[in-house]
Amino acid sequence: MPKNFIYLLFILIVIISSCSMPGIEIKESVEQLKEIAKTDPNDCVHSYNLGVKYLSIGEPDSAIIEFDKAIKLNPHLSLAHFGSYCAVASQEPRSFGNLIDANVSDKKRDIFFDTSKTALRKAFVYDPYFDWKVYATILKPQATMNFVEGILFNYIYKGIQLFIFEQYDESIKELTEALEIVPNYYRLKFFRGLSFVKTKQYDSALSDFKNIIDSVETQNKEEVSQSFLNPSDYYYIVGYTYLQLDSLQQAEEYFQKTIMNEMSYYMAHFQLSNIYNKRKQYEQAATELDAAILLEPNDAVMHYNKAVFLAQMKKTEQAIQSYKKSIEINAYYTKSYFNLALIYEGKGMKNEAIDCYKKFIQYSPKKFKDYISQAENNIQKLSVK
Repeated sequence: MPKNFIYLLFILIVIISSCSMPGIEIKESVEQLKEIAKTDPNDCVHSYNLGVKYLSIGEPDSAIIEFDKAIKLNPHLSLAHFGSYCAVASQEPRSFGNLIDANVSDKKRDIFFDTSKTALRKAFVYDPYFDWKVYATILKPQATMNFVEGILFNYIYKGIQLFIFEQYDESIKELTEALEIVPNYYRLKFFRGLSFVKTKQYDSALSDFKNIIDSVETQNKEEVSQSFLNPSDYYYIVGYTYLQLDSLQQAEEYFQKTIMNEMSYYMAHFQLSNIYNKRKQYEQAATELDAAILLEPNDAVMHYNKAVFLAQMKKTEQAIQSYKKSIEINAYYTKSYFNLALIYEGKGMKNEAIDCYKKFIQYSPKKFKDYISQAENNIQKLSVK
């Protein structure tokens, strides 16, 4: 047997063995987690943990129910949206490679999509840096491939799995070596970029993300369109990274490019509104939120933020209507109740203020204890007057 072949076989065995990592683990049983959730049913963390537990024991339908509960309690919770994606994906007889590359369009997944957005995409747009660890519950190597494909796949799989398990320095090393074999494989650059972000190497992260954009803007746009993210998402993550660095001008530029590439990208409008708010350009901030709301009218967070901007501009009556709209869409987004109560209190509308404070207390998780205490004190003061 040739030495080269023996060496190659040895490498393959080492790579496959090194990819064997433990899945995500929640020690409590389902029943224990249910009891914990009863202590504070308004806390999205409890529903999320139950979802992960169900997913880890092979009950994706129950997992989806719990992730949906978490999303109801916190509409922009990326982890819950990603959990839903994993739960749906786990029901498909697909490999890791297909899952990570495929556009998701089958009927089972469509149940969990809001309009044209996938659960995965929502997870991304709400927080491009979200924790991928729950993906370990469905992470499986490719079952059938030829020998060379097997070596390359497990090499790639190792780098991405290291990222998932938060071993970012090792992930960067493995992905860099894999990129020496397939230098234009932009999915590897994406995960390496995320690993750079996690290790606060932002210049390197931006370099990887922008390199993907170069591919988008040249001959590979169609190929990138077939990825698990859309081409516009790479402009978005560059803008998001600049925003975290407080480089507002560059962030603004890339969010605008995101919209130029995808007119319906409502979260890019949302991020622009945050930039203008930081600059105290409240009119522009409100305008961007109007654009976001036009594209995503049933997002309670958007209406809440708009109300905040309107209140800052002393447009109190309009702010009241936006807070009310946020509550109408989702009563569990309780910030709207609290701020609305403050406005009513300022206007001398005691009964309305008391009612809003009570609703805030009713729907808020216990971790809001300081605000709950303030609401209780305000109710007491208003009741005495």
